Amino acid sequence: IALAKVTADGTLSWLALDIYTRGKKQGLFQVNNGYLEGLAWHPSQRLFMAAERQQRGILVAAFKDNSHAELQTIKAIATSPLSGQASRSVDFSDIWVEPDALYTLERNHYAVCRRSLSTLDAEICWSYAAVENSADYRYADSEFGIAEELAHVGSKLYIVVDNNQKKRLKTGQNHAMLFVYDVPD
Repeated sequence: IALAKVTADGTLSWLALDIYTRGKKQGLFQVNNGYLEGLAWHPSQRLFMAAERQQRGILVAAFKDNSHAELQTIKAIATSPLSGQASRSVDFSDIWVEPDALYTLERNHYAVCRRSLSTLDAEICWSYAAVENSADYRYADSEFGIAEELAHVGSKLYIVVDNNQKKRLKTGQNHAMLFVYDVPD
């Protein structure tokens, strides 16, 4: 994989990082179209990456400078604290990193989990299943979760739902939605 880094002044540099070979040895990237589904930059010069599914996991690369990085961590994460709430496979569809925590969007279980930066283990998870599956917001053909993007700013969680032009059952509208949630205590 090659990553482009663009600074605020427009300077471009490329970083080659072989995550695929090492990730595959750890059980990641085993299915077609099941690759990276989220990237998040941490101020400690680390890049967090989410392997989507079958098997899902988190990879962390440490940057030595603008053109050199080393893959530090590869952790396959086969289960979810909310696995009992859905009969779907576990996945990641996005990640968000802050100085003290990593947040994962686990769309097939309608959840956002706050994870430890050091162990990558889930500390707490919040389910948004009641909203996405409600009569007001449910889309046709919802075999899989459709949340794709995550942001955490202040006391708010933002989740973008990409419906792939499917229509909402109640209104027939086919536009994507942005859900805004207050982060629970």
